[in-house]
Amino acid sequence: SPLHRVTQTALQITHAGDLSRRIPYRGPETDEIGQLITAFNQTLSRLENLFHTQQRFVADVGHELRTPLTVIKGNIDLMRRIGGADDESLQSVEVEVERMIRMVGDLLLLAQAEAGKLPLQGHLVALDTLLLEVLQQSQVLAQGKITLRLGEIDQVLVCGDRDRLKQVLINLISNAIKYTQPGGEVVAGVGKADGKARLTIWDNGPGIPADALPHIFERFYRGEKSRTRSVDGKGFGLGLSIAYWIVKHHDGEITVESDEGQGTRFEIWLPLSEGDCSPE
Repeated sequence: SPLHRVTQTALQITHAGDLSRRIPYRGPETDEIGQLITAFNQTLSRLENLFHTQQRFVADVGHELRTPLTVIKGNIDLMRRIGGADDESLQSVEVEVERMIRMVGDLLLLAQAEAGKLPLQGHLVALDTLLLEVLQQSQVLAQGKITLRLGEIDQVLVCGDRDRLKQVLINLISNAIKYTQPGGEVVAGVGKADGKARLTIWDNGPGIPADALPHIFERFYRGEKSRTRSVDGKGFGLGLSIAYWIVKHHDGEITVESDEGQGTRFEIWLPLSEGDCSPE
């Protein structure tokens, strides 16, 4: 009977652990058995995608942790050989430890977000004031080597979580500074367009390859050139994934445009406040 064949196929898939298999059915998809098989095959597809995502995630975390751990071990071996601790080795170890702490913190943040345990506040946020604050704090990252300036500025109010929106701006501006060569320029602005709030972060750095653009919001995405590879060999990490999640859960959108050798432009679109959120 059809149900017996469905049961046998399902058991074979379970025992073999092959989530790529699907249950065949030649009958009408609209009858009860057809609907049952369609639902089961859709569940298998979701499980297969989740399994592959988990596999990639574990592999990526392992890759990202291996580099700092290798550096730390190398410095410890060096200090053991010379019979003491030198400042340069200790500083290198400290940098890598801080890098791992940030990564673990980002992982926990993403895990909380995806589990629905990262509630966002709904207060009135002045984006112009917030952007000026982030630009002021980011000057230390530019170190006088990059021109960091304000572009368009307008008074813009949105309902949202100020700390999380600030995290998005810090991530995008620090990335722009990081990937822009000395003598380059990073411009940030805020205004209104098409009835929405628009934040822009633009740089004239090396740009992002076209084949990397669709993937930059993925966790630990690593390209092979230009902006997808930094001087320390790291890829995009988790910062852009977190930024994407925060913007999305503010009912907004984050977009990116880039030309290799010309620079990169990020835009964040958020709903304007309609006066129905509590003041900060």
